[in-house]
Amino acid sequence: MDNRLEQNSEIAAWLDKFLTYHPHTMDMDLSRTLRLMRDMCDPHLRLPPVIHVAGTNGKGSTIAFLKGMAHAAELRCHVMTSPHLVEFRERFVVADEMVSNDVLANYMGKIDAVNSGQSATFFELITAVGLQLFHDSKADICLIETGMGGRLDATNIVPCPHATIITMIAKDHVQFLGETLPKIAFEKAGIMKQNVPCVIGAQTDDALAAGVMNVFEERARELNVPLYRHGFEWDYKITDSGFDLYFKEQIIHCPHPNLTGAHQYANAAGAVMGLIVSGIVPDILPDISRAVSGVARAEWRARLQKFETGALVSLLNDGDELWLDGGHNTSAGEMLAAQINAWNLYDHKPTYLILGMLNRKDPIEFITPLKSGIKAIYAVAIPEQDLSFPAEELAEKTGGIVAASIQEALQKIYEQDKNQKRILIAGSLYLAGHVLAVNQKN
Repeated sequence: MDNRLEQNSEIAAWLDKFLTYHPHTMDMDLSRTLRLMRDMCDPHLRLPPVIHVAGTNGKGSTIAFLKGMAHAAELRCHVMTSPHLVEFRERFVVADEMVSNDVLANYMGKIDAVNSGQSATFFELITAVGLQLFHDSKADICLIETGMGGRLDATNIVPCPHATIITMIAKDHVQFLGETLPKIAFEKAGIMKQNVPCVIGAQTDDALAAGVMNVFEERARELNVPLYRHGFEWDYKITDSGFDLYFKEQIIHCPHPNLTGAHQYANAAGAVMGLIVSGIVPDILPDISRAVSGVARAEWRARLQKFETGALVSLLNDGDELWLDGGHNTSAGEMLAAQINAWNLYDHKPTYLILGMLNRKDPIEFITPLKSGIKAIYAVAIPEQDLSFPAEELAEKTGGIVAASIQEALQKIYEQDKNQKRILIAGSLYLAGHVLAVNQKN
């Protein structure tokens, strides 16, 4: 189990036990999850209509927009996402409500009993928990985010979703998914299913030049998948009132996304497309306006999240801004850089970066796009995370200033600059979870 704050001791005990059933180097393999499903009487075969989402960046935001639209359309919604930020139960929304710790602990016990000590990865076991929860409660739509990959991801055992969505492809988890963008795209394309429509979200110029669209198109031909590619079958344009989605000679007017950043328009547009092609909402095109209004109410923490109150905010001067983002790869760095550039055009507040990263990530690739837009970098270690870069090493690699904690970094920034400023904390979802937990303390 990762070392982010876990507030429930029973849940923490189950998570620790789940980690004992396999070596950390166990290969990804769907056979173990299918064995679990079979022993549980195949709950994955009797779920509400599923939309399955894979990709490198934007998966969680896309799920958030889908969830917002489901609520606007008055659809009861199950949601499974990863990772969690503060509490493990964040991963499971059952019929619009985050699962309680008592119910979750009970289901973890059930899955553990069924597994009976057999080899299974942590993610396979918790996926089984989620699928059983979703089977046992009524809902109208089920939103499932892959973990790390796609083809061999434990969530990929759902045989016939109503739609699949593949968001932006970038380099991440290369030791598992491959070191080239086409190899990563191949793994993500593994969620495509025979005859099931698949929406391909906006891709970077580098990904397109590398041939990721060719990978998607080839897989779609093999499985007779109706493919809906950004820039081909559909497109979008940002407007004063939000964005317009262009699809089949239709123009669908959508509100501004309730998540910050130009990239969120692409994620929101992909989510709207996914809901349309899924057919889950009857007569979706005539009635789409009610559903798409939910784009303006989507919530997703640690994705360019601005803190308005909390323990960390209390350490700031009036007029200072504190932002949090879990981005940690090159593509995320480029998106954050675009937002910083937009901020710099809007006002003259300097932006300071507080950075913490896992040692399996490349900090240079992440911060290179950001460097021209930020005033200084303050490096911190991620608390209680064995895989974190030490602050000293991260500072040396990035030309940053060492800080012992987030609070110390904020104090050092204040000492450097007593004028109004903007502070961005980024580099890891593990760090984001710690920051959220600290900020919510009295």
